[in-house]
Amino acid sequence: MEDSTTANSTFLCSILDIEIVTLAIIHPVLLGSLPYLGPAYIKGLQDIRQKYPSLNVTQTILWEKSYRSCQDLQADGVNKVTANVDKKYQRSESDPCSTTVLMWAGCSEVAEVNPIARELDLFMLTSTASNVPDLRKKRLAPTWITITVLSMSTYVNIYVNVVSMFNWTSFAIIVDNGGNPYFPQLAQSLYPQIAPGRQVHRENINTKEDVDFKKIFLHLNSLTRVFFYLGDPNGFRKLLLKATELNSTNGEHVYVIGTPFRLSSEPGYLHWKKNDEDDEVVRFAYRSVLIIEPDGSVYGQTDGSDSFSLEMRNLSKTKYNYTYGPYELISPHPASTYAGMMMLAQVMENLRSTNACEMWSSGRETAKLFLNRSFETDVGRFYIGPLGERIPTVQVNQLDWNTSQIRPLFVQDPADLRLHAVNPPQWPGTWPPLNEPKCGFRGDAPLCTPKGNTDLYIGSGGGAVALIILLTCVVFMFTRRTANNALLNNDSWRIDSTNLRAVGDTNQVSVPKTLSEIIGNEKNVTMKYVNDQLVWVTAATKLSIPSTIQAFRPSPSALLLINHLRRLDHPNVNRFLGLTVSHSGWHVSFVSDFVQRGALTKLLPQVTLDSDLQIALIFDILKGVRAIVQSAIRYHGNLSSNCCYVDKHFTVKIGEAGFNQLRKLIRQESTDTTDDRNRDIRAVGIILLYVITVDDRFASLEKFESAPDKPSPDSFSPEFSKVVPILKLSAEGSPATATSDVNSLTRKVTVALGLSGGRIDDTHLLERIIRRLENYTTELDHQVAVRTTALIDEQRKCDLLLREMLPAKHIELLRKGTVPEPETFDLATILFTEIGGFKEIVKNSKPAFVMLFLNDVYTAFDSVLSRFDVYKVETIKDSYMVVSGIPMRNGHAHGKEICELALSLLDVYSAFGVLFDGTSLQSGIHTGSCAAGVVGLKAPRYCLFGDTVNTASRMLMYSDVSRIHISESTCTLLKEYFPELETEKRGTIEIKGKGSITTYWLAAEPLSMTARKLN
Repeated sequence: MEDSTTANSTFLCSILDIEIVTLAIIHPVLLGSLPYLGPAYIKGLQDIRQKYPSLNVTQTILWEKSYRSCQDLQADGVNKVTANVDKKYQRSESDPCSTTVLMWAGCSEVAEVNPIARELDLFMLTSTASNVPDLRKKRLAPTWITITVLSMSTYVNIYVNVVSMFNWTSFAIIVDNGGNPYFPQLAQSLYPQIAPGRQVHRENINTKEDVDFKKIFLHLNSLTRVFFYLGDPNGFRKLLLKATELNSTNGEHVYVIGTPFRLSSEPGYLHWKKNDEDDEVVRFAYRSVLIIEPDGSVYGQTDGSDSFSLEMRNLSKTKYNYTYGPYELISPHPASTYAGMMMLAQVMENLRSTNACEMWSSGRETAKLFLNRSFETDVGRFYIGPLGERIPTVQVNQLDWNTSQIRPLFVQDPADLRLHAVNPPQWPGTWPPLNEPKCGFRGDAPLCTPKGNTDLYIGSGGGAVALIILLTCVVFMFTRRTANNALLNNDSWRIDSTNLRAVGDTNQVSVPKTLSEIIGNEKNVTMKYVNDQLVWVTAATKLSIPSTIQAFRPSPSALLLINHLRRLDHPNVNRFLGLTVSHSGWHVSFVSDFVQRGALTKLLPQVTLDSDLQIALIFDILKGVRAIVQSAIRYHGNLSSNCCYVDKHFTVKIGEAGFNQLRKLIRQESTDTTDDRNRDIRAVGIILLYVITVDDRFASLEKFESAPDKPSPDSFSPEFSKVVPILKLSAEGSPATATSDVNSLTRKVTVALGLSGGRIDDTHLLERIIRRLENYTTELDHQVAVRTTALIDEQRKCDLLLREMLPAKHIELLRKGTVPEPETFDLATILFTEIGGFKEIVKNSKPAFVMLFLNDVYTAFDSVLSRFDVYKVETIKDSYMVVSGIPMRNGHAHGKEICELALSLLDVYSAFGVLFDGTSLQSGIHTGSCAAGVVGLKAPRYCLFGDTVNTASRMLMYSDVSRIHISESTCTLLKEYFPELETEKRGTIEIKGKGSITTYWLAAEPLSMTARKLN
């Protein structure tokens, strides 16, 4: 490599130095330790050097001891990374052809190191779980990418998908709070996204204690048949045993358990097999279990090959003297770690070849290159989502009844996060399983209610039956004659023309569109209001003799038809309201319901419909026509697309049914129905072709017949390939159709569209469109839940931040717009601390490092405060101010709380003092009266006032290295109430503004301090 001093923005680095800094765990029982991950690092370095010779990748592994827990590692991990990374960061700044990367797999210590990476702009790549909330926010972790298999959002999504797929509206979630913290965190993330619109029964348990699974099961069994278990598989096994005792593993119940990953390939491991007498019982119960877990690629298994696993096993044994067990699987961390190194190499080689120095030297810019991107590696495809976390492939699995191996039923692909079926289910009961039994939880559903002992009422004798039939016939004939007379004398069909008011003449809301826009100009129709109801008034005929609405009397046959029309009530037929006569007395008009979207011929050219909506319209038309045919009207008489209207719910309503017949009866003309019925059959075919093609030549029978060239309905989607020929024959009136009635045509159309049985009344008719609407609603609910959760989360964080700035009781007053009144406290104890030697740190360090140092110190200090009854007032530069007895009075305990806190802070800072020689913590304490209150409204602060504050500050000013300087009033308080806190007289000293006063040192640590540390 050329001298870095000659390198500039246009110089192409022939070799790019990449230093990987790794924080290591040595102890072998942890999945992120070197015996597991070391082989992945070795193989990754070897393969990068072979495939990318222009990248000089080296690795620095940091450790001091065999960490036995993540907490041990976290305790000094930050210090080790800080001490080692700063030198490499400085080297990278001076050498444009080098960069530093943080990379490891472990626990939540990544959250502690993240501020270092953010401040120094270092790229950080980990295979650590992403369930730390701050890490999933790019604003707080802009340089961090994770390749963990434990993507919280992915697992939340698959649970939501499962619930939506099976249409479960109620279920139970059993959460184990006594084991792996991953499961309570998963439940916390899952609940707000899965609960909206559903009944979720949450049950919290602790498997470290005795759990009464029988009691839990009996309680939940009366509420649902679906059980989600988030927790220890051993607890789940106990739940299944209790369910088996209660005969609840026969397929009527479904039990769902999520396992992040398995550590053994032994059949039954982690689930049913424990090598005890209950193995076979639980294995049988697993027939009613669905298992959510990642696919085999997380272990490095691709294309049925396990070569990566074999290489990891060999390197673990030869390099780290660790031997895997016979069934032991390698954890997902080695495959993720190896893939991460190869992904890093791909990105860095691309940046090197394009000379994008400003990107590889910036962790923020490097991290952006991983987002929304798929990487191909030797251990599979890795997709990194928009939040910087890997989206793994997750499956819904089931225990194979024959082999006792795990078999996948559905796979959630990272690309679309949808479930795809891969194998048919093996299920002992109804599939898909229901969340409520068909007969209800108590067997009292109407479907299963006994119909009664009808046999007792049948067979009372032939004579009685004959008598009943005779009486029924007599009653029927009498009732029919009476009903006909009532119909002829019923004038409810009359609508007084004086009750019709034009649109705009009243205070009614005007119609959004004109008549010409929704039904066309060719119809003699007006919009009117009748008793505040918007209606259509269709001109019917002109009378030979003028009349009034009261004097006008149709013939008996016309009156019967009028009443039949008014009684025709069907969702797909526009409702006929009655007749009206104009003011002049010459014209009779028909009044019917207003339909918002208007005629098909006006609506369809303006919108784009997919096949699902077209099928919905087709069956609306068929159901409407069939309702007319099966009614007393028998036929429409003038059917066309112009009288098929669409309401606001996009439902088709057949309008003007029977109008042609009624018009002829009013005129006392002949009504020959044969031609009209044949015309209806042809019209149905033409209308449906119009819905499919939106060709104007299919708008009516007249246009179809008068077209110079017969239209060819060749513009249709493949779904209609079988139904179009049937409709063409119907439209042409061909005898080959054998569709002598609408029912026959309906059956043929239904079968041609792939709906079973040729029926249109079953729910499966609109299943696709309903499912689409449900999916849209579910997605909308999901987005609302996500945003609501985000808002609640932000409000919670805002509240937490406010509580750090202000006392809780003052926050509520400020929210109400009330300025809190200041208070006077007779006695309180105040502590000031500062870092001796801080000025030297500022003078000799970069600003970013100074801020990082202060952040680490005060974060460590803040973590101690929760153990004491104190309130942090503020931090200014290296000064830290804490008070006890304010804002909550605590008697005389404030002196003890502050003094013990001061001792704890000294102990905490001792770790920093080792790293930064020449620095120390010094403290000052004083007890006295004080005033406190909120100052400011835009950025309110809780401030203390009075001489006690000044005196405490002076105690700090005259303190000494690693000493706690206390005033005489504090010493007196301790001697009287807390003698276990020993003090040492310093003597009389001159203090600026106070004169000569006697002060003391806090000398010893009492037993209560030791107890606090242990807790």
